[in-house]
Amino acid sequence: MGKGGGDTSCIIHSLVAYEEKILASCSSPLKESAYDAQVCSVLSEKVLKKICARMHNHKKTYITEKYHFHYIMEDGIVFMCVAQAVHGQRLPFSFLKDIREKWHSKYRLRESMQARPYDMNQTFQSILKQKMLYYSDDTTDKLREVMEKVEDVKGTMLSNVDKILERGDALEQVARKAREIEEAGQDFKKVTVPFKRKAMCKNLKATICLCCLCTIFILGALYVAGVFVCGGWTLQKCTNAVWNAF
Repeated sequence: MGKGGGDTSCIIHSLVAYEEKILASCSSPLKESAYDAQVCSVLSEKVLKKICARMHNHKKTYITEKYHFHYIMEDGIVFMCVAQAVHGQRLPFSFLKDIREKWHSKYRLRESMQARPYDMNQTFQSILKQKMLYYSDDTTDKLREVMEKVEDVKGTMLSNVDKILERGDALEQVARKAREIEEAGQDFKKVTVPFKRKAMCKNLKATICLCCLCTIFILGALYVAGVFVCGGWTLQKCTNAVWNAF
């Protein structure tokens, strides 16, 4: 049945308790596990008292040379199972999570708090027995191992898809920004072309005016110089010299 344990059960003993008050328990129905089940039933009560000294939500494994005591504690409710050391932690904690779901689907927290010891044994022991046999089957262990690997691969694939989608969104944002910048550049060109033309016209007019002023200034300077040289505003001396030359 169990991995590495011949015909012995993987889950030897299991229980559900509220603090130190055991509400339901079950030992392995296999004859080969009968002695181990009796020992673990006694030891589990001692471990339970030790667990309840730490009243907060947690999970842990207490290890002995032969047995491992695995448990989950939530809101004062303890889900515990005892397995042989060879079975490790993965399968026993899968069993505990399954039992926890079944318990919460049947009982409310208030019922667990108000119940007397072993009040739920009649209704829940059969579920514990069924699940202990199920999780002690080699095929169950192999199936759960494959399913966990499939879930890991699927999770990795989904994570990669999310990253690709995020990267796609980022690339799309970059492309959109580039388009916006390009459109803004085109609009800027449309607005600045008329201003450039006006500026060029103004510069041309200013240049023409400056040339005209320079020409007038030069001509004026020459005339003033001629007045001093040619003896008066009429430039009589210069004009007479020119006529005498001809």
